[in-house]
Amino acid sequence: MLAVGAVLGFLMLLRERDFAYAAVLIWAFIGIAAKQANNPTIVYSAWSAAGFIILWGLVTLLVKKPKGEQ
Repeated sequence: MLAVGAVLGFLMLLRERDFAYAAVLIWAFIGIAAKQANNPTIVYSAWSAAGFIILWGLVTLLVKKPKGEQ
């Protein structure tokens, strides 16, 4: 489920440049990691998903949109 959330966040950043959606996912992933602290697999997955969305968000900010898009 974390991977599905990360893919959705990636697609929303890629297609819509929706940073609010990405911020909510990052918040959720960090919350999942904090709540599931006794399960390292979930913690690492949640932090990885959050990091992926953060990095892709930074890339999205730095790359300009093509002129044909609004």
